Amino acid sequence: HDRPAGLSHLALRQADANAMQFVQQLALHMLQSDEMWKQHQARMAVEGTPINDADRAKLIGLFQKHPRAVTLNKGSILGVIPEAIQLAIPVLEKRRWRVERVPQGGGDLVLPNCPVTLTQRSNVVPMNIRGLLAEDTLMLLPLSPGILLVSIYSRREVGRPTAGAAHANTCALNSLEQRGAVPHKSACVFARKPDFPIVAADGTIRTFRAAFPEFKLVGA
Repeated sequence: HDRPAGLSHLALRQADANAMQFVQQLALHMLQSDEMWKQHQARMAVEGTPINDADRAKLIGLFQKHPRAVTLNKGSILGVIPEAIQLAIPVLEKRRWRVERVPQGGGDLVLPNCPVTLTQRSNVVPMNIRGLLAEDTLMLLPLSPGILLVSIYSRREVGRPTAGAAHANTCALNSLEQRGAVPHKSACVFARKPDFPIVAADGTIRTFRAAFPEFKLVGA
């Protein structure tokens, strides 16, 4: 747990990465879609740089070989954040929300650099509009060491066990690791105490220090 960069800086870095992935996927989709390609051809013709179907085939091959051929300027996501919020609000309203209190003695919740986790079974779901609508996803956000905001999206009524501190903390750690949301040296988990409960690989509830004795905690 090295000293982290500011949360806002890390959030923008992740937003830039998400936007880059979206633009790359959109560029390839545009090339593969006849309708979108014709629209692109029309725009290019108006701008005085016409392109033909041979150019299209070359570009598709380029994108398939080099997925990162399209790039965005650093911080470019700032311009689309207001529109993204407008898109996200109706989606978030479709989810079911509740607030859970961790039982006394159940341990504290921890807050990682990327505080919102979105999981589906054992897999980390992409934090985008499609991910937010993925069936049976569980979204977690610690509000305090003992209070957790929980959101479920399901097309059918299903019972879900309480998230609990150990499960929520494990989701937070898995999210940091699997999303690659922040560089390893910037990754940090904020906790009120020097140790916290997690669900170990064997399914038992253990403390983080017991499960990972080699991991050095700041201030511990």
